[in-house]
Order: sequence, then structure tokens, then C-alpha cells
Amino acid sequence: MPRTFPTTSSAIEPEWLTESLRSTGTITSSRVTRTELASIGEGVGMLAVLTRIGLTYDQPEAGAPASVVAKFASTNEANRAVATAFGVYEREALFLRDVAGLTTVPVPIIHAVDFDATSGDFVILMEDLDGYRTGDQVLGCGPDEAAVILDAAAPLHARFWDAVDQDVLSFVPRVNGEMQRSTMSGACAVGWDPCLERFGAAIPEPVRAVRDRFLAAVPALHDRMGALTQTVVHGDLRLDNIMFGQSPMHRPLVLLDWQGVLISAAAQDVAYLLTQNLTTDERRTHERALLARYHGRLVEHGVVGYDVDTLWDDYRLAALYLFIYAVVIGGTLDPGNERGMAFMSKLIERSTATILDHDLLSLL
Repeated sequence: MPRTFPTTSSAIEPEWLTESLRSTGTITSSRVTRTELASIGEGVGMLAVLTRIGLTYDQPEAGAPASVVAKFASTNEANRAVATAFGVYEREALFLRDVAGLTTVPVPIIHAVDFDATSGDFVILMEDLDGYRTGDQVLGCGPDEAAVILDAAAPLHARFWDAVDQDVLSFVPRVNGEMQRSTMSGACAVGWDPCLERFGAAIPEPVRAVRDRFLAAVPALHDRMGALTQTVVHGDLRLDNIMFGQSPMHRPLVLLDWQGVLISAAAQDVAYLLTQNLTTDERRTHERALLARYHGRLVEHGVVGYDVDTLWDDYRLAALYLFIYAVVIGGTLDPGNERGMAFMSKLIERSTATILDHDLLSLL
């Protein structure tokens, strides 16, 4: 059947908003009569478009939100092609619709989710987290914020720890699955030279020198990640995807952007956060303590038979594996603006610093 949901902000109609808000019980008697649209998140999200929608109703109603946020597929052809290749729109839509509610992971309140596999279009209508503070990957963060983020991720990892063979997860790709393995291998090969051209100053000579060895090792890195204990990971656990509560009425944080949800080792999320989001000095000072804290949270949520030393080994492997992401992002995506360039530069700079700090090239 043809899909009838809006695929761009200009296609949003008050009737669709009314129906969506009523379907979740957010409103019952009022209806939306007028909207005011504003683009948000420019230079933050590379693969999607976010629009804040101010709402006017025909009558007052307690609890009726003053605004909501809609998320759509990217209008940038190059970025949309990357998103389609990795199935990220389907991943996010189905995770929020079918999986998030099985966990305590802090996600936005969702009013509507729709996805069209034929066109690749999607829409997610969610609560407006205006008033929360958005994390900033360019600025980075310190250990306190990192600890809160790991506390939020641990229950998700524990919920599906070594229990990923479930029908509800059938849409989630595996880190060592053919789609992830071959697509990332190809994208990394295509992206290496453009990434070096754009961000060569952030890539030290020892990393440049292993170009061919690294590219040849990409499939094996996927296989090694897939041989670790598997769970569901966010897959893009970075500061720009995190909203921090600023008032007693807020949750401590909310995790956004589930386009990268993946079946992989939990250390993938941990390493992505610590090695590409903390400032390098903060990471060097606090990563061991943060890993110990995260391990304790896993144990609290029921994970057994997984010690801190194993977590450290998994973390090192994941940190090397995630340089693939840095190359693909830096070499194949359109940064869009100066902020996008700064974001790419920082994640590459921090990732390569970790590689040298922990002699990760020896893992090749």
C-alpha cells in the first residue's frame, strides 16, 4: 500500500499531527490547527533532517505539547546514499517502535514512526527536548558526563547480553554480518584517501603508513568484533546524540539517533564514547576508572562471567575497529558546514591518539 506519512517538513499537515498525538494519548480532545517550523541540529546530524514544529490547538488541553520534533531522511544525496547503504533509517525506526520499550534505555517519547522500504523515506515524530542541553563532540566532555552516559548504556547492553538471537532483533545487522562487513570495507577503502586529504593534519604518520595493512584488515576486524560476546549497542554513542537534563523535571539524559543500532560487543559503544568524545587528556587520565565503573554497572544489571581485564581487551580491539568509522565519516560524508568539519576533525584526532597511546596498530 502507498505510504501516506510526510517525508519532508514542508509536507507536515495539522491533521497528521493531530492523529499522531492522539494515537499515543498525548492529546484527546484538542486538534492541531496551525504549525510553525524551524530547522534544528544543522552541522550535528549528517544523515537526517530535524525540524522543530510549534503547535497551535483549537482549544486548551492539559498536557498538550507546545512543540514536537520531526526527523526525516537527509536531503543531501551523498549522505542519503550512505544512509541507505547501511539501512540506518530502517534500523532507527524499528528500534524505536519495537525494541526500545523492552529496555530502560532513556529514549525520547515517540508519537509516530513510519518507514517506507521502497523509497527509503521515514519519519519519526518525537517529544521536543528543548530545555535540555545538547552534548558537543567538538568540545568533548570530561569524566563526569562520560560516567552518566555509560550508566545509561549499561542496562541496554545487559538486557541483551549474549541473547541476541531473538525475532524482535531480526532487523538489527550484526557487526560481522555480510552487509556490515562488506559495506564498511568498501566505504573505508573509498574514504581513506579523501579522509587523508581533508584531515591529514589529524592523522599521524604511523597511522598513515599502515594504510594498506589497515584496509586489508577491515574484514577481519569485523570478524573479531563478532567473536566477542554480543549484545545490542547504540552504535553511534557520541555527544551530539545526547541531551542532558537541566532541571529537576528532566531525565538525567536522553539518547538520540538510533540509526547505528547494531549487534556487536558492548565495548563498541564504550570505546566510541571514550576514544572519540572525551578530550584526549581526559581520556588518558580517566579511561581505566570509567571502564571499571561501567563494568560495575554491567554486574549490577546481571551480567556474569565477564571480568574487567576482558573488558579492557575488548575495548582496545573496539578502539582500533572504530577507526574504520572515523575514515568512513571523514572520507565519504559531506560535512555540510564548518561545524561538520570540526566534528570530523576531532573524532579523527582523538581516535588516532588512542591508537598510538595503546599501540593498537600491533593488533593488525
